[in-house]
Amino acid sequence: MGQIDYEEITKLLEYKKNVIIQGVPGVGKTYSIPKIILTMLGHDVEKEDKEELKEEFQKLKDRGRVKNVTFHQSMDYDDFVEGYRPEEKENGYEVKDGIIKDMINRIPKIPKTLKIWKWFGGYIDENANNSYADKCIADNKMGYKKDSPKEQIADVDKIRRDDIVFYVGKEKKGEMRIKNIGRVISDYWEDKVKYGDYDKTRNVQWYGLEKNSQIKIKDPKPDVAYAEIKFFESEDEKMVDNIVKTIKKTIKKGNEIIKDIKNVSKKRPYFLVIDEINRGNISKIFGELISNIEADKREGEENELSITLPYSHKELTIPSNLYIIGTMNTADKSTGTIDYAMRRRFAFYTLESSEQAITKYYDEKKKGLNEEDQNYCDNLNTRAVTFYRKVNTFIEGNVIDDLKEDIQIGHSFFMAKDMDELKMKIEYEVFPQLKEYVDDDIINDKGMDKVKREIRKDIEVYYIEEHYSREEQDSSELKGKAITLYEKINSLIEDHVKSNELKENTPIEHTYFTAKNEEQLKTNIKNEVVPLLEEYLSDDIITKNPKVFREEIEKLQENPLGWKYE
Repeated sequence: MGQIDYEEITKLLEYKKNVIIQGVPGVGKTYSIPKIILTMLGHDVEKEDKEELKEEFQKLKDRGRVKNVTFHQSMDYDDFVEGYRPEEKENGYEVKDGIIKDMINRIPKIPKTLKIWKWFGGYIDENANNSYADKCIADNKMGYKKDSPKEQIADVDKIRRDDIVFYVGKEKKGEMRIKNIGRVISDYWEDKVKYGDYDKTRNVQWYGLEKNSQIKIKDPKPDVAYAEIKFFESEDEKMVDNIVKTIKKTIKKGNEIIKDIKNVSKKRPYFLVIDEINRGNISKIFGELISNIEADKREGEENELSITLPYSHKELTIPSNLYIIGTMNTADKSTGTIDYAMRRRFAFYTLESSEQAITKYYDEKKKGLNEEDQNYCDNLNTRAVTFYRKVNTFIEGNVIDDLKEDIQIGHSFFMAKDMDELKMKIEYEVFPQLKEYVDDDIINDKGMDKVKREIRKDIEVYYIEEHYSREEQDSSELKGKAITLYEKINSLIEDHVKSNELKENTPIEHTYFTAKNEEQLKTNIKNEVVPLLEEYLSDDIITKNPKVFREEIEKLQENPLGWKYE
């Protein structure tokens, strides 16, 4: 599969809890992680604004719901789970939490019993209301005044997402009534919008009550604006059932509230992202957690498994809402392999190198551009796809048979804002990667110099074409002559040099062939190119038929634009 199916990977994560995204370098393994996570949280990553998605993902990281770690060969159990660390204490050491244990401890434990809070909104009067509170409710908010007496708002920070809120009012005869019921749908109090005296607000899904169906309650803390209604929190299933029946009977959207109450225990996902997971000794790093990370061994699942940790002697269970996403470079044969026991705990999703991904990238870049810039993108796309094909065709023809599926060059190396960036990527990322494959005896180097030379020449030709496309007057004929000269002069050099290093490189750069008119092009050839060719002769770089090479230089000097070399 060339493009990742984010919906598919989300289903895989829900089912397995642990997934490894694998593929060769440059296929977008790490790049895909934020999109996978955001898709799991309900975002449409293909349609929503990229900047807004980026901000949303950063919020998840800031709130501790996404943690990144890179495995390496010196990492062990002490770093990942727990271990002794030096401390200024009597014995000099203290047990410290590792990466995964620290994250597990930060995941909120959602109570199994129903959590309901009172929000006191003042006295109930047929002809009046609390305008501040009513405006909050109209905007699906709840609020409080931060400089209220401490005893009034002491518990506001204990209110959590998915908790139920009863908005209550007191009648003059002293009875308390529930005026509205809602569910908290945000994590934190904010001070961005004020409602009268309420300068701290929280997002709440308010369901509403029929006016004649407001429920009477006995207020456990009549003098406190915000308080937990403890008598609703009970292990007594009969009592909870009675509450549910009352809500269903008296509230307009009772069934919807009951459904939401049942979902209180459905935990929000947290993500541990392990980059280069196969670079570490995985069995050594995970230790006994190798069994606990299985989906059915998680907290609250059918075969929940708790272990006693060796240093702290504390019980540890993996939460069912902690998802582990790893990335693995399949082309790197120098790293450790994942044993069968570990493989059984993970699902593997393979990203392959894709030519279509390159074209899609440049099509996206074209959006909103003028015609000239769109043509520029099209030209760059054509070159990038050509380079991609040449490199991967070479690999396919030279790779050792049993490694054929694993060895490619990823498409991201051919995505660039302009030719300068593309050239840099090819010179300093793609070509070194090819050399690594050769040095590791993964591919043969037969024909590699030719591939490099062809790509380098094509880049230089691109620059020549771009120069003449920017000229105001029609310069198509001059462009044709310049490109022909460039190609023939470089062919002359390649035919008469034995050095592989010089053959691999393109010795004559495009700048000599960019001119405003024919006269300038002639001058460039006579005064710059010909002296450079003579220098190759005097430096003994030209070692194959130097006499013929000299004769061709003389012909070029005499008639640059009419010179022919077969």
